[in-house]
Amino acid sequence: MLRAIDRAGAAGQLRTQLRIVQEATEAVADAPVGNVVAADFVYDQLTNPMLMSGVLLKEVHETIQEQRDGTEEGTLRSRLCALIFLIGRLPRTAGSDAGLRATPETLADLLVEDIREGSASLRGRIPALLGAMVEDGKLMSLDGEYRLQTREGAEWTGAYQSARARMVGDDARIAGDRARELREAAGRALKGLGFVQGEGKVPRKAGFHFGLERPKPSGAVPVWVRDGWSVSEKQARSEAQAAGGEDATVHVFLPRKDADELKNALASFEAASEVVSGRPVPSTQEGKEARASIEGRCQSDRSRLDAALDNILRDARVFLGGGAEVTGSGLRDAVEQAGRSALERLYPRFPEADSARWPAVLKRAREGGADALSRIGYEGDAEKHVVSREVLAFVGPGRKGREVRAKFEGPPFGWSQDAIDAAIFVLVGGGHLRASVNGAAQTVRNLDQKKIGTTDFKAETLVVSMPQRLEVRKLFTEAGVQWRSDEEPQAARRLVEHMLSLARTAGGEAPLPAHPDTSHLRDLKDREGNDLILGVYSERDRLREEMAAWKALADKARERLPEWRRLEAMLAHAVDITGAGEIGVQARAIRAGRALLHEPNPATPLVSEATDLLRASLNESYSRYSETFDRELSSLEASDTWQKLTDSQRAAILSSSGLSKRPQTRVESGAAVLDSLNATSLSEWENLALALSNRFGQALTGAARLLEPKSVKIRPKNANLTNEADVEEYLDELREEILAHIREGRPVVL
Repeated sequence: MLRAIDRAGAAGQLRTQLRIVQEATEAVADAPVGNVVAADFVYDQLTNPMLMSGVLLKEVHETIQEQRDGTEEGTLRSRLCALIFLIGRLPRTAGSDAGLRATPETLADLLVEDIREGSASLRGRIPALLGAMVEDGKLMSLDGEYRLQTREGAEWTGAYQSARARMVGDDARIAGDRARELREAAGRALKGLGFVQGEGKVPRKAGFHFGLERPKPSGAVPVWVRDGWSVSEKQARSEAQAAGGEDATVHVFLPRKDADELKNALASFEAASEVVSGRPVPSTQEGKEARASIEGRCQSDRSRLDAALDNILRDARVFLGGGAEVTGSGLRDAVEQAGRSALERLYPRFPEADSARWPAVLKRAREGGADALSRIGYEGDAEKHVVSREVLAFVGPGRKGREVRAKFEGPPFGWSQDAIDAAIFVLVGGGHLRASVNGAAQTVRNLDQKKIGTTDFKAETLVVSMPQRLEVRKLFTEAGVQWRSDEEPQAARRLVEHMLSLARTAGGEAPLPAHPDTSHLRDLKDREGNDLILGVYSERDRLREEMAAWKALADKARERLPEWRRLEAMLAHAVDITGAGEIGVQARAIRAGRALLHEPNPATPLVSEATDLLRASLNESYSRYSETFDRELSSLEASDTWQKLTDSQRAAILSSSGLSKRPQTRVESGAAVLDSLNATSLSEWENLALALSNRFGQALTGAARLLEPKSVKIRPKNANLTNEADVEEYLDELREEILAHIREGRPVVL
C-alpha cells in the first residue's frame, strides 16, 4: 500500500515504515490480546502526505471525513470510504495485482479490530451501509466492487437520481410500467402453456388476456389475468362466481403485494435504464466506471424488481367460472389444472368426435371405401353419424371448406381437423356432398386435403339409394362408360355425352334421317350430382333402348353412305345418257324422303342400274377411240417416211406424241367403272378420239423432220497468203473439204 501511494518516495523509506508500525503498536498496546490493527489505520497515518502529494484529492478527503457524524455508523462509513480509497490505489496490472478488491466481505475482514469476534458482525452491517452510500452518490458499485464516487460518477449518479425522483412522482407512468411488468412476468411464467384433449390428443392453446374487459371467444382456452391494482380480489372472485359453472374462462388474480417495494424497484430500474440508454458512451476511464456503476445498479434493480414480481406471482389466485379456486404447486400448475377443466366447458361436444382413428377413416374415405367409418367402430349409414350429420346440416346450400373447419374446430365442438375432413370425404364419397374447385367437380380421389379450405361444398338435396346406384352402374357398363364408386356423377355425365355422340351419328343431312330428339339428354346434361344420377335412373329404360337403336342406325349409316356417294358420282357422269334420268328421279326421291336407311337398301339397285348404263357407254366410247387409234396407227406405219426410221426413232416419236401406249379402262365392277370415269370421262374419250388424227399427223411430221439432212458448218482456217500461188493452194484445199460433205448429202455452211 505504501508503495502504491508514494509519489515522492518518502513513504517507502524505512524510517516512515518504522514510525507507522510504532504508532500502530502504541494504539493497541494496552488492549487485550486478540486486538489487531485495522487496515484503514494507514489512511490516518498518511492523510497529510497524500494531500500534499496530490494522491488524495481534497474533495475525496472531505467526503471521507463528512461521514463522521458522531455516531458509530458514521465512523464505520468513514472507515469504509477510507479503506475503499486505499484499495482503489492498488495496481491492477499483470504481475503487480495483489487481487485485493473492495467487496463487502473483504472490507469487513480488513476492518476487524478483535480477531476473537471475527468479521461476522461487520459482514451483516456493511452491505446496508454501502448500499445507502451508493444511493447517496458517495460510492459507486461496479461488478460487486465499490469505489469512491468521482466527478463524472457524480454526474451519472445525479442524472440517475433525477430520473428516479421524476419517475417516483409520475403515478401514471408507474401504473403503466407496473401493468406491463406484471403482464410480462405472468407471460414468462405461463409461456408455452398448452393442453391436449381426449383420446385423439387434440392440441389446444391458451389465450392470455390482460385488461378489465372479459376476453372475447377465440377458440383457445381463455386465461384472464388481472391484478390487485386494477381490481380487488373480492371483485375478481365475485365475477368468476357470476360467470357460472359453464364458463370456460380461467380467472387469474395477482394480489397487490409489497406495493412500495415494487414501485421503488420499478422506478429505480427504469431510471437506471433511461440514464444508460440516454447518455453517450464515455471515453475516459472514470466515465466508463461511472457508466458501469449505473449498469450494475440497473441489474441490481432488475433483480429487486423480478424478486417483487415473483413474490406476487407466488401468491396468485386461480378461479374457474362459478368461483371454484384451483390450487397447485405454483401459478403454472394451477392454470394447467384449471385449463383442463375449462376445456370440458369450452368444448362440451368434443366427446362426440373423440377418437385417435380419424386419420384411418380419412385414408379409407379417400380410397373410395363406403365403409370408412367402420374404422372408428361405426357401422350405420354414413350420413347419420353425428359428425357427418352436423357437417351436412351446416354445409346446406353451400359453404367453403374453411367455414366448415372454423365452425367445428371452435366451441362448442372442438373437433379435430382430421375428424372434420374425414366426415367431408365420407359425405363426398357417399354422394351427400358435392365438392367443386373453381366450378370443376371434385371426387374424393382428386380432392386435395391441403386445399379443402378453398373448396366449395354443397349438400345434395336428393338421396340415391343403393339399388338405384346399382341400376345406374349397370347402365354404365352396358354403354362401355368407365366408372368408380365415388365418381357416379362424373360417369353419368360421360354417359350423357356418349348418348349425344350416338345421336349425332344416328342421323344427319339428307338422305339420312333427321337427328334423333335429344331434349331429354340436354335436360340431363344441365343436372349435377345426385340429381343427375336420379335423372339417369328414371330414364334408364329409354336410354337403354335408344342406345341400341341409335347404335344400329349409326352402323347402318356408316355402311350405306359410301354407296350413296358412289351413286351420286355415277349420276354426275351419266347426265347425257339415255335412261339415267329415271335413276336420278329415284335418287332424288330417296333424298327427299330421307330414306337411305330404309330396308331394303334403296340405293343398291340404283347403283347397279347406273353401273350398267355407264359400263355400256364407257365401252362404246372406248371402242370408238380404239378403232380410230388402230386406223391412224396403220396409216402411219404404211408411210415411206416412217419406214425409213429405225425402231428406236419410231419409239421416241410415238412417246413424245403420247401414242406409245393405248389407254385402258376397267369395267368389271361399279367401283372400277367409276374409277375409270373419274380418270377419263365419257366426253373426254370422244375428244381423245377426235384428237388422234392430229396427233398421228404430228408423229409423221416428226419423222420427216428427222429424215432431213443435217448441214455442216465449216470455218475456213487462218492463213498468211503472200502471192497468187498461195491463194490457189488455199482455195483448192477449202474446195475439196466442201465437196466431200456435198457428196455425202450434207449441206455446208461457211
